[in-house]
Amino acid sequence: MIDIAATIETLTPDELMKVDQLARITDFIWTPTFGKFVSLKHSVIGLFTGNQAMKTSSVAYQYVLRMLGWHPTPIKNHLYFECENEDCPRAYVIESSPFARPRDKRPEDNICRRCGSKLRIRPRVSHTYRFCAATLPSDKPGKDIVAIAETRNTIYPEFRKWLPPFMVKRDITHRNPAMVLHDFNRGRTFGDLVYTNAEIVVEFFGYHQDVQDAAGVQRCSIWCDEEPPKALFDELMPRLMMDRGDFILSLTPANHISWTFDTIYERAAMIIRSSTICDYMKKKYPQRNFEEIEKTDSKVKHIAIVLAATDDNPTMPKDQIEEKYLTADDPDTAETRRYGIFTQTLGNIFKKFDYNVHVINAGEYFPDGMYHTSEWRYGRAIDYHQRTPWAIIWAALSPENEMFVWQEWNPNPEKNTTESICEVVAQQSGSRTYTVDLIDRLAAQNQVNTNTTVIEDMNRIFRRLQGEGIGNGGRWRDWETRNTIGRNRVMERLNNGLTVGRPFNNRTVDKNGNKVYLPTLWIFNNCMKTAQSLKNWSWDEYRDPTMRITKEKKEVPKQKFSHFCTAIEAMLKDNQWRPIVKQKNYAPPPVGRFQGGRHAVV
Repeated sequence: MIDIAATIETLTPDELMKVDQLARITDFIWTPTFGKFVSLKHSVIGLFTGNQAMKTSSVAYQYVLRMLGWHPTPIKNHLYFECENEDCPRAYVIESSPFARPRDKRPEDNICRRCGSKLRIRPRVSHTYRFCAATLPSDKPGKDIVAIAETRNTIYPEFRKWLPPFMVKRDITHRNPAMVLHDFNRGRTFGDLVYTNAEIVVEFFGYHQDVQDAAGVQRCSIWCDEEPPKALFDELMPRLMMDRGDFILSLTPANHISWTFDTIYERAAMIIRSSTICDYMKKKYPQRNFEEIEKTDSKVKHIAIVLAATDDNPTMPKDQIEEKYLTADDPDTAETRRYGIFTQTLGNIFKKFDYNVHVINAGEYFPDGMYHTSEWRYGRAIDYHQRTPWAIIWAALSPENEMFVWQEWNPNPEKNTTESICEVVAQQSGSRTYTVDLIDRLAAQNQVNTNTTVIEDMNRIFRRLQGEGIGNGGRWRDWETRNTIGRNRVMERLNNGLTVGRPFNNRTVDKNGNKVYLPTLWIFNNCMKTAQSLKNWSWDEYRDPTMRITKEKKEVPKQKFSHFCTAIEAMLKDNQWRPIVKQKNYAPPPVGRFQGGRHAVV
């Protein structure tokens, strides 16, 4: 092991060669976004960018830093120091790291600055890293592998570009796609601590390989370039548990994304955006505030994502970027490929749905609960199934044509009888009169054991409950299933919601100078199953990634997440679900607490 600080005169030719190779690492351009990326301690990190935004080179470069022990975040290094006190989270990096903060460098006395405990070298279960991509570095294009995708394996050349050649003990071969590296710090002493590891293994894995080939020993870290099959992801993650390993996914969302959005993007506890992404999103959605570092309310604290654009690559001429994307045939695709915007290329049905806009704080706009007034319409809808939990929504429609889903329930019919479900619905409905009571057409079929329909049973139960003073009855009927006009109206209302930004702000003026109220849809924040359904409902896709590329898209939505969406669609396609015509002297209810009168709350 050489000392980088040693004078040139004292170095042998072999040591000078190593110094020269190490010096090339400083050629990498550290952008502000990359600096934030390498500061993350999360165990799952998604790097989602536009094309040629340095995502592959950024991940490959930071892995080289990790193997050198130079990564600025101590716990990401192959060699780092931790407290013997297991309750202390403090970790340290080797003192020769040129990129670490001074406070993160190992104390000379090997005593933790936080708790005063003795330091130790982090013991590792594994010394193996796994790099995954659509193809192996040695693959040749052919119909039996996913080589018809847009790119060949780019991980290997990028990794070799930054890896000092003197570290390579054995390179990959056609039969053995694994590199064996000399551990850069082998044999070094750190005070009274000695580091003895000799080798690091970097294995390459192709998505076309059998999933069981991914099983086996634990790994220090796993990197997937572009989205892997979900089954492979599920097989890879347990391989990180024993060694506190981490997972990195780098991709451009344009490349046939399926499960990544729901599993990683939507569950992230932290979102890091480049300034370019922030500027673009603020321009597109001026009513929203986009921050470069955003902490979400996700309960999954170990996931973080980083968003960057092609423009963030300092080596890309800006005039060429503008020329390339301004001439693109498909603006949505160009937007995704330049800015890495997920919602433009996902198979999601309601791409305009945004938690930050369409999900509202019920206490802010309706502090005493949903209004009970003759100027508003109220409705209920149930997506009925014999075994799958029912999706039940309560909705209100203002005279200004703003729809609010203010209550939901998801009872399991295998654990609840029709009568018990009806009792809860009646109790939760209060004394309001409901203009529409809709249920899926499956409930109109005769039941074998009673020769009656579920709808007939429900109407009978609701009449009885009304006589007992529970609820205000019900007139349930099956909904229309033959067209998708309801889906189109959901899309229209979501789009208008992005335009107006908040409830009670939908009045506009048309080209003739007439006042027009844009129809909108808002979801109370206590109705998160409804919100999740709107966000995650998507079109069905082929499981085989090759078929996703070569065949036309399926025209059938997935059943998962469909149920609450279907209930909303049914209400919006019903002819009776229309706002009451306003009188000239009508004034909308104020935002906030409202006392008594015609807007009394029940």
